[in-house]
Amino acid sequence: MAAGVILAGCLGVRTDSRGPLLAEAFESAVPLVVRNAIGGQVYETSVLVRALGRARRPVRIERDCLSACGMLLKLENLCYTADARFGFHAAADSGRRRIDPGAQALLIQHYPPGVREWFSRSGAGRVLNGFRYLSGAELARLDDRPRLCDAGAG
Repeated sequence: MAAGVILAGCLGVRTDSRGPLLAEAFESAVPLVVRNAIGGQVYETSVLVRALGRARRPVRIERDCLSACGMLLKLENLCYTADARFGFHAAADSGRRRIDPGAQALLIQHYPPGVREWFSRSGAGRVLNGFRYLSGAELARLDDRPRLCDAGAG
């Protein structure tokens, strides 16, 4: 795989120089590699997902993709490794005390149908602290369009 921009930490869209994404992250055919992403705010992440979708930037998920990072599953130009680990939980208010219904609905819209069903059935949609996990291989079995990365592909 060609070297690409590696995104780790908190997913977010910021306009200042402290942001985790650079402008060129959207304007390249080289895969954006996501590793150990801890998520971020649902509304901000939806902006990021829309921008990546419009740019058709290839995205490759490796290792941990937690919380709002799972919203990347909406992307067409996405693959994930079999050993990637996806962590799911409810979209909560800023105090992590209650589920935010609007954010929860937006979060779920980004998941493939099989993942939405699992999210509800597994109880992940009620977890406010902690996660319910799926490996990339487990996710592929639930995904209506499995997107496991080929060994050398991006």
